[in-house]
Amino acid sequence: WERTYRDETAGLGPAFRSLASARAAAPERWRVPALGSEAEDPTLDASMSSPSTRTARARRPAGELRDAGRLAMARWDWPESRELLAAALEVEETPETLESLAIASFWSRDVARAVEQRQRAYKLYLERGDRRGAARVAIGVALDYEHYLGETAVANGWKERAAHLLEEIEPCAEHAWLLLWKAHHAL
Repeated sequence: WERTYRDETAGLGPAFRSLASARAAAPERWRVPALGSEAEDPTLDASMSSPSTRTARARRPAGELRDAGRLAMARWDWPESRELLAAALEVEETPETLESLAIASFWSRDVARAVEQRQRAYKLYLERGDRRGAARVAIGVALDYEHYLGETAVANGWKERAAHLLEEIEPCAEHAWLLLWKAHHAL
């Protein structure tokens, strides 16, 4: 799988090649716990911030922390965005915050953590009855499994979940994304 991945990404630039190298160098960071497992809370590495910083940030409203985390994402400041979004989750766990944190984790080269966070967001979207949000996150999980973890069967299951969730929803961006990735993977 890694040889094929390396061959496919050879012309895509150093970011993709470094992701493949990171996966090979630290396979334990790429292992994904099962949905609902009792794994330790992977939201934030202990080394990412001091306890006093986390405490001070946790006193701010969750929405303010989430917005600050998203602004840090816009600056591509992944460590700062992860720290702020994790602090927002300590105040209030929402699927939107988990989804944003998963993006920051992904771009911090922590795909296993990103998948776990997306799975939690998926569950929260379903509990809320937000089929579109759950489908969007399911598509993201499918892509992570397909492209970065090399587990096609698991990815296909997540794509089917997304398709099922979108069956009764008017055409939207998630329909287009799902069709795009299904076509891409069929090639």
